[in-house]
This record gives sequence, structure tokens and C-alpha cells, in this order.
Amino acid sequence: MSKPQFINELSIPAVAAPMFLISGPELVIECCKNGIVGTFPALNQRTSEGFEEWLIQIKTELDAFEKETGKKAAPFGVNLIVHNTNPRVQADLMLCVKHKVPIIITSLGAVSQLVDAVHSYGGLVYHDVIKKRHAEKAAEAGVDGLILVAAGAGGHGGTLHPIPFIAEVKKFFKKQFYFQDAYLMEEISLQQNKWELTWLIWVLDLLILKRVRLMMLIKK
Repeated sequence: MSKPQFINELSIPAVAAPMFLISGPELVIECCKNGIVGTFPALNQRTSEGFEEWLIQIKTELDAFEKETGKKAAPFGVNLIVHNTNPRVQADLMLCVKHKVPIIITSLGAVSQLVDAVHSYGGLVYHDVIKKRHAEKAAEAGVDGLILVAAGAGGHGGTLHPIPFIAEVKKFFKKQFYFQDAYLMEEISLQQNKWELTWLIWVLDLLILKRVRLMMLIKK
């Protein structure tokens, strides 16, 4: 599968991770203006009505930026918690469809109906996984890419070392790989230099963005 077009237009191959209570419209907008995919959790806004206000704000300001500068902003994304304990998931999904959110990151559940809804308007779905079985289920649901959450990552961190994790998933998943956090990037680049590392997008907590210099080297 070829890389999504937006990857070639990023300043560096990076996604600003959707951080609970931290990521919001201002952070997302500035990331996108500077060529990094900005994302935020839908649940950072305490109501679906407020969530829609954030979507409108982000779209409006990025549209204005593109008109004023002639530059194309990076796409933005929303993290949806796809679990039966989240009573808002359906309402928030419908708002994402309504506003055609370019990228949806799903956590705690890979659901084919959600993937189909996002694909209906041309959006992309990437799913968090911490083990092989999660990756298999996401692949069955038809996601466009996997975010491999290995040991050392933030959020619901995994326990697997990234190199064997990626190698195992590559056996059955031939689409896009993302990688949560950047702790072992240099090790991966040294041991797996035969891979096309620019096919990986690194999902970063902005608290560790000092590591982006490594990504710029990898992209070159």
C-alpha cells in the first residue's frame, strides 16, 4: 500500500500525540501550521457540544492560515476511545463525520463500522495496539495504519520491545506503521536500516519533542 499523500508534505514525519488534559485546539493548530500532525482526545472537551466547537475552531483557523500564507497545513486528528464505557463515542464519531476530520486515532477497540464511517468521507483511521492480537483485530476491522505502542511509550504503554513487535506485525499487516514515542528510534535505525523508515511516523508526546532532531535525520 502506498503512503498517504499527506506524509510527503510534513516538515518531519511526526504526529503530536493526543495527550489527556493537555492537547487542545491551540496546540493542534500550531502543530498543523508547522507541518506536524496535531491531534487531541475528543474527551478533553467535556461535552460533545464543546467538542464540535473545537472542531470548528481548528478548521476555521487552519483555513485562514492557508489563505493568508498560501501554505498547506498538516492534517489534524482526533482520538476516540472506542469502548462501551464511553457513552459519547457514537455522538463524537458523528461529529467527526460531519466535519470530515482527516485522521481518527482509535483506542481500546477496533470497530469496522467506525472505520467504514470515516472512510465514507475519505478519512483515515489509525489504531493503538500494544500486542499482536490487538493488531490482528485492527487489521480485520480495516484500519489504515497501526500505532505500535511499545515499552517506554506514554498513555496505555505496552511492554514489548519495538523491533520484534514491528517484525511480528509486518508479517500480516502491509499498510502504514506509526510508532509511539521516540525512545528507541536510533536503535531501530541502526538495526533495521534495510527498512524504509520514512514509512514510519513517530507519535510523540510534545514533552519530549527535543528528540525530533533524530526524525529529521531519518527523513533525510
